[in-house]
Amino acid sequence: VAALDQAAVRRHLAWQERRLEFDEAPLAEIVGQFNRHNRVRLTIDDPELSRQRFSGVFRADGQESLLRLLQNDFGVQVERRPDEVVLRPASPDRPRREP
Repeated sequence: VAALDQAAVRRHLAWQERRLEFDEAPLAEIVGQFNRHNRVRLTIDDPELSRQRFSGVFRADGQESLLRLLQNDFGVQVERRPDEVVLRPASPDRPRREP
């Protein structure tokens, strides 16, 4: 048995509200959680990008919100295919905001 602070309890129970909450989580973990709740698969095409950490609260079915955030605020390239969305690092000529 381990004691959890309120923030940790909220994160662990967020699934009950179909909410995904991340606190400095690697993008690979975030993508994995979204893939559990959505038909269109997210894949990361770069090991460094998969380790980059992000925080946020999203609806489990809010995949588009995550993609817009990554694309608009962090310059992540989003390539939509029929059955998957591929995420790539920002292009070198586009400035990106640090998470």
